Amino acid sequence: MAQVARNSPDLDLKSARKAPQLSGLKAGADLETGMPVRVDSNGEVVPSNASADDANAQMDGIAARPATAGEPITVYGPGVRLQYNRSGSLTPGSTLFVAAADGELDDTSTTGDSTGVARAISETDIVILRPNV
Repeated sequence: MAQVARNSPDLDLKSARKAPQLSGLKAGADLETGMPVRVDSNGEVVPSNASADDANAQMDGIAARPATAGEPITVYGPGVRLQYNRSGSLTPGSTLFVAAADGELDDTSTTGDSTGVARAISETDIVILRPNV
C-alpha cells in the first residue's frame, strides 16, 4: 500500500465546469487543492480518511482550492480532471482509493474504500470517477 504523492495539483477548469459541484460550504479543517473530502455531520468539509469502514471514509469529491478552517470551499465531484502529480509517477489506468490518512489517495484498496474513487489517466493526471459513500 502506498499513498500517491499530491504535488502542486492543478484543476482542469474545462472539466470542473461540467462536474457536479457542492458550493456554499465551509471548511471544517485546513484543506489543500485535490484533497479527497467529505461533508461531515456539522455540514463542514473535512478530509476523507479510509483507515476504517465508517463515515470518515466517505468521499464526496475533491477540494477545489486551498482553504483554512472556516473559509468557504467548493467540492468537485465525478468527472473533474486534475494534474495531481507533476513528477509523473502515476501509472495510467490504475485505480486510486481513499487512503488511510487524512485527505490522501492510495494505489491499493483500503479498509474504508475497496472500490476506488479515481483513475490515473496519464503519468501526471487523474479523473474522479465516483464518490465513496
